[in-house]
Amino acid sequence: MSQSEDPVFPPELEQEIFRFTAELHPSSIPTLLLVARRVLIWIEPCLYDVLRVTSTDIHQLALKRIVTKPVEFIHKAVRHLALEAPELDTSDKLLELFKGVIDLALGSFLNHDVLGPDVLPLLAGMRLQRLSMNLMDIFPVAVDFSLPMFTHLTHLDVCDSTAVYLEKVMACIPALPALTHLCLVNAALRDTALAMLEKCPRLRLLLVLWGTFEEDRYQLERQPRRYDVRFVIGQYMNYWSDWEKSAKGHSECMWLRGQDFVEKKRKGEIEATRYWLS
Repeated sequence: MSQSEDPVFPPELEQEIFRFTAELHPSSIPTLLLVARRVLIWIEPCLYDVLRVTSTDIHQLALKRIVTKPVEFIHKAVRHLALEAPELDTSDKLLELFKGVIDLALGSFLNHDVLGPDVLPLLAGMRLQRLSMNLMDIFPVAVDFSLPMFTHLTHLDVCDSTAVYLEKVMACIPALPALTHLCLVNAALRDTALAMLEKCPRLRLLLVLWGTFEEDRYQLERQPRRYDVRFVIGQYMNYWSDWEKSAKGHSECMWLRGQDFVEKKRKGEIEATRYWLS
């Protein structure tokens, strides 16, 4: 190669460089798409890796674009999906379309006919690693974590807040073979949650979302109770924004913040009995 010639990278290395750049700097993707057709083919899926379905214009635009793509492209592109306000006439169609999803979040809804047990076959077609939802919507009576769809689940965010139902959920948690991160709500279940942890040695983090009054009672509450370093209390400032941070691997998301908090307790950098994530 003469000194005047530009260096030529192998296609595999060039693709890796562009994909890494797109993942590290998502705002650069529209510009990178214009470099060359091969680059467009490589990194266009990165535009849709994390998809939030809401009524906002920016999210509606992304949805309108992705549904015009070939089915094979859609299955490979969308890996993280949030249906923030499921609707009766579209939710099942979207779940059937985005079969390549590994991270799924389903918003709350008053009408359980929107997503009920009938949606289980659609979820069964996904190899879910992360799930956030009201489990009562698909398991109104008995929770069944033995289904194949839960085999690879590592992160579970249980949005149900009914104490009696959460008791049922926690009784089934040890049956999840790959679960390492669990998020619950409802302050009344503290002792039950701690007892459950003893049966779940694989769990690395139990994050519980409670009200701010818990922080004020910290010194009082910590004295007589049993502890587990994996037990952490936190708060979401904006649930869906935090879900998106988690999907994109941001260090500020609650999962990573909670995990870091637990590691500091294990290393003795903070008290092992401290549980409030500040």
